[in-house]
Amino acid sequence: MQKIDCLYVEAPHESGVSHSWRIVGKDGNRYLVKFNTGQDRTAINELVCNQIAECFELPVFEAFLVSLNDAQCDLINEDRAANGMERIESGDHFGTRFRRPFYTADEYEETFGAITKDDIINLHQVPDILGFDSLVQNGDRHCNNVCVIGVQNRDGLCYHIFDHGHAFGGRRWNARSVRKRYQNMQPVSIFCMITSTIARFEQFEKFLGIFDTLLKKEIGRIFQEIPSEWRAQATPDLNQLEESIRGTSKADLAAAINKSGPMEGVAQ
Repeated sequence: MQKIDCLYVEAPHESGVSHSWRIVGKDGNRYLVKFNTGQDRTAINELVCNQIAECFELPVFEAFLVSLNDAQCDLINEDRAANGMERIESGDHFGTRFRRPFYTADEYEETFGAITKDDIINLHQVPDILGFDSLVQNGDRHCNNVCVIGVQNRDGLCYHIFDHGHAFGGRRWNARSVRKRYQNMQPVSIFCMITSTIARFEQFEKFLGIFDTLLKKEIGRIFQEIPSEWRAQATPDLNQLEESIRGTSKADLAAAINKSGPMEGVAQ
């Protein structure tokens, strides 16, 4: 994963419980950064989910490791202390390229009116997004972590997904909790996305095929992308998460998808 050195920190982002920050990199681009703080697994969740989503060619923002120095962390920690949040340390943190303008699904409908299925050019990926959220046990796909982006030279909008800090059961999962979760995978729901096009379970066959072949081969590489300083703080927990994902069968994942909210009334 490409590393970006921070030139200067800009400001806290206006939304989100993880209290991310906007920064400017030495390459001149702006990034949205979420922090690795040891017991808080937000950065790990974001990195692992981003890399898994890319295996399925899902619409996610390009991810980077953003390196912060001591002085930059001191500025951020002043704000975090005022908000009762854990300190961060210098080193690598998780970042995505900051894009404006884009609208969350909620913001778009408030500004321009209801989104219809004719507006979205990647509706075919909605089953894959539901399958992905089932796989990473992300029960937090709501109106503010689905966005719509206009596509250049295309008359339409593209769904993008982001904010996976609550995957794997939340920001503070551990080996025991993640083992238990994957032994009994929970159903998920996706809100503010058009799911009426999911008409039969066969629409998940492509996703399940990629899971059973490509992802099983790639999962080791994905976990190797985690920076060594993050891994040192969470080695037993990360080993269990990798083992749990690797040990999930195609049948287990299909069953979790089948129990999800949007699947009600869908032909088997």
